[in-house]
Amino acid sequence: GSGTHWSDTDIYRFNGLPLVTAYAYAPMFRMLKVKRFDYMARSIQEVNYELEHYGKQGLAIEKGLLIHYPQPIYFFVSNDKSALAKRIQRGLEMARDDGSLDELFFAIPNFRQAWEELQKLDRQVIELKAPE
Repeated sequence: GSGTHWSDTDIYRFNGLPLVTAYAYAPMFRMLKVKRFDYMARSIQEVNYELEHYGKQGLAIEKGLLIHYPQPIYFFVSNDKSALAKRIQRGLEMARDDGSLDELFFAIPNFRQAWEELQKLDRQVIELKAPE
């Protein structure tokens, strides 16, 4: 299962995965429980929260597989702010190159903990491609 307008949905379809979509997030857990679909891929930083809130519905984390695909983050600026867009892009490239972007990313406890958990996992990785 996937959200109708989630960017992940385009990636799953591009890779030929069978997919049932829903317009709303919360009902998807009930749809999974009643077998409208077999799985719902979640990011590692979402899983613990969702298991805590929706785990009582008899759902569990799959322990043998990991789906991996590129997922960009976008910054939007007004059409008349092209100089700002260039500054943001250049700043992010510099931060990536000098390591400070990773430093900032891992300063967020939720992301750091998720990354540490990911490093401990022994799972079969399924690599997906993103549409261009």
